[in-house]
Amino acid sequence: MSRDKYFNVKIQNKKYPSCYQYNVLIMLAKRLIKEEDEKIERQKALASRFLLDKKFVQKVTSI
Repeated sequence: MSRDKYFNVKIQNKKYPSCYQYNVLIMLAKRLIKEEDEKIERQKALASRFLLDKKFVQKVTSI
């Protein structure tokens, strides 16, 4: 996943944004990336759990 999309933000009406604006944008981008990573990890955990459940059902039904 391209994380550049979070840092590619245009600031309107100012030629040179302040350091505060840059810091806020960087903090926001980091938070969004962290949330996206957590979402992906949750999806992986659910997929793994589903696969384990599926294997368990296959073993139980094959007995």
